[in-house]
Amino acid sequence: MGILLGSQELVVVVERSAWVPADFVEHLRGAIPGFDQESQKDQLWLARFAWVGHSKARQHKGFKEFMSVSHRELESVFGRGKFEPLNKRLNFLHVAPYWSKANASTKGYAFARRVSEARVAYFAALPSSPTNLVLSDGSTLRKLPPAVASKDMDGLTTTAWKSAKAMNRIPVNVAALHEFRGFLEVCLDECIAGTAPPEWSGQYAAGRFRELLAASGQVLRMANTAAAGPGFVPQHYVQARSGRLYGQGFTLQSVPTPVRHAAMAGWYEYDISNCHYSIVSQMARKHGFCCPAIDAYLLDKDGFRRRVAAQVGITVDQAKQCLLAILYGARRNPSEHNSIPQEIGSERARSFYDMAEVATLFTELQGARRAILRNWTRSGNARLVNDFGRAVDPKQTPEQQLAHLTQGVEARALLTCVNLAPSQIVLLQHDGFVSTSPLNMDELTNRICDATGYRFSMEEVHIAAPMGRTKSNLISLLRQDPWGL
Repeated sequence: MGILLGSQELVVVVERSAWVPADFVEHLRGAIPGFDQESQKDQLWLARFAWVGHSKARQHKGFKEFMSVSHRELESVFGRGKFEPLNKRLNFLHVAPYWSKANASTKGYAFARRVSEARVAYFAALPSSPTNLVLSDGSTLRKLPPAVASKDMDGLTTTAWKSAKAMNRIPVNVAALHEFRGFLEVCLDECIAGTAPPEWSGQYAAGRFRELLAASGQVLRMANTAAAGPGFVPQHYVQARSGRLYGQGFTLQSVPTPVRHAAMAGWYEYDISNCHYSIVSQMARKHGFCCPAIDAYLLDKDGFRRRVAAQVGITVDQAKQCLLAILYGARRNPSEHNSIPQEIGSERARSFYDMAEVATLFTELQGARRAILRNWTRSGNARLVNDFGRAVDPKQTPEQQLAHLTQGVEARALLTCVNLAPSQIVLLQHDGFVSTSPLNMDELTNRICDATGYRFSMEEVHIAAPMGRTKSNLISLLRQDPWGL
């Protein structure tokens, strides 16, 4: 489970993208006793939670394998004080056993066994004909809305992403997804039969393969709807306060990496290399503060992460997540209530903090943050406005203010790419995107520099279906990053 950055916006409910397959709702009516006796509104919202609950945006930062649903969201959907009795009647969600107000943690939720089994059964039985998508009011979605919502997360009208309008249906490689599912079923059968390689740790691997089977089944379900058309997955984004786009509801942004790669096999994935560290280094330099430690990390990011992973005893992906966390102000504290210990444990967090290179990064980032916020040009009402033209909430912490500024650059860089190749780009991923054909990376970096004043390195990957990996290699990947984030 990746660390949630200090800048992460709350998961919000966007009415227009609150769609679920009609036959999924019908499936829950037959599988969950009493479900069909609840109001249509409650049925549809419970179905939506069951549909998107395992997404990356829902993962609870304190309780692994649990999802996060805010009290405010439950009240806005079900009404004040009405969710708990509803949940008690249906036994739909379980609350994390170690949750408490004393720990300053939000409640973590997990699906009850009957709900989990219903989801697995639905994803295993793939339909032969397109299904309708239904909205929260029970109406059928006849036509997909534009890719980006007309209102941002604060309810303000936004028009910046006009060129992304047509990115509301993503072509997917259905054949590769089916082939991948066949590969996973063979792997799972070997785990169950006890013939899997010993390094898989059978039960662990079996659980991962079941998760991937469910996720790939969900993508295939969404690739066969009447609104988007067979072979296309509907996609809807909403703009956050910083200008960044977040996928709403079910989104290919959130599925495990091997599943997304199967779905998009043959396309091209582009990422800004170490985007946020690169922005902070260049932004600090513009304000008179040099960052030699950050620059050294940028020059050898893979080697740096491997050294951290080896010395601390964590995976390379965990090292990457911890380094991102300190960029956004994670505390240098081994308490289990802080983000880095939650990711790797208190003892390993101490080892991480004690590394000389990491300690230098902590100190340098604090200095860079102070220099940027102190010298940033303010608007007429003394507010910070990022490079996407979005003002920061003055109540935010210095760490959150820096995140707002860096995400403004990131959003403007991504918008520049979208404006350059709107007919080729099909999926947006914060600091990167997927294109159906190769793009000229020199032109991309030059256009981004012209638009933002920041020079980035771009990385290109020709996406290959994960069946090309050996089984041992695939489970090794899942061990490093169980959720595929």
